[in-house]
Amino acid sequence: MAVDKTIAKTILGVPAGKKIILVGALNLADPYKGLQYFTEALTHIVDKDNYHVLSFGKDISSALAATGIGYTAHGVLRDTLSLRLLYSAADVFVSPSKMEAFGKTIVESMCCGTPVVAFDATGPASLIRHKVDGYLATAFDALDLLQGILWVCHCDNYETVASAARTEASERFSPARTARQYIALYEGLMNEKMA
Repeated sequence: MAVDKTIAKTILGVPAGKKIILVGALNLADPYKGLQYFTEALTHIVDKDNYHVLSFGKDISSALAATGIGYTAHGVLRDTLSLRLLYSAADVFVSPSKMEAFGKTIVESMCCGTPVVAFDATGPASLIRHKVDGYLATAFDALDLLQGILWVCHCDNYETVASAARTEASERFSPARTARQYIALYEGLMNEKMA
């Protein structure tokens, strides 16, 4: 559930007037999480003073410091309210994973009305609609990942994209819809076994 962006930014003490880029996972240092693509993308941002990075998960401060962009590392979060505030405060969530079976953080971000940039590969490719509710970058291309970040942060119809992200994730992954899908699966298996 989304928190008003202005309120979330105020609560978190996010620098005013900057585009907020969020990145996070339990362990972004895991080679499969693609931290190297994210940090490489950020090094190419020309107007670094106009951006601020928020992160959650295992500390990656040294990698973020090397990008030249201001950042705030929130560490490992154990409660949903803190995550909701971070997702809601961000203008864009970046999921640079090389391999992701699903992408829970992607759906969480979208539910909070924050569009996601990810690679057009593995699980994220089935979650994001390119330039509708997020951006799918060419697989493992840091410069296209950067283009996605910039596109989301500066698109003329940001509110429409954010709303589409929230609607898509909320409807597609609602508990009621998921329950119906499980029931249909179990009924199908039972009918198969009975036949």
